[in-house]
Amino acid sequence: MKKKEEPFVDVEAVAGYLGETRRYVLYLARTGVIRSYPLSGNVRIIRKFKISEVAHDLVGRKRKIRAPKKSKDIRGNAPRR
Repeated sequence: MKKKEEPFVDVEAVAGYLGETRRYVLYLARTGVIRSYPLSGNVRIIRKFKISEVAHDLVGRKRKIRAPKKSKDIRGNAPRR
């Protein structure tokens, strides 16, 4: 009997599962906290995930996850002209 293979999901599904923002999930993937499968796109990289791997990666962590640093606008948050 074949074991049913788990489907890949997008970042929105993982964000909903974790109760976090899409941006934070992408940060976790880029920093290697959670496993992702990057797919090449023309302009940006599309990442796919497996929910069971995400859960395993987060449950097995012993260290806290640091929040991403907030970027500063070069012009001091001035409105665009």
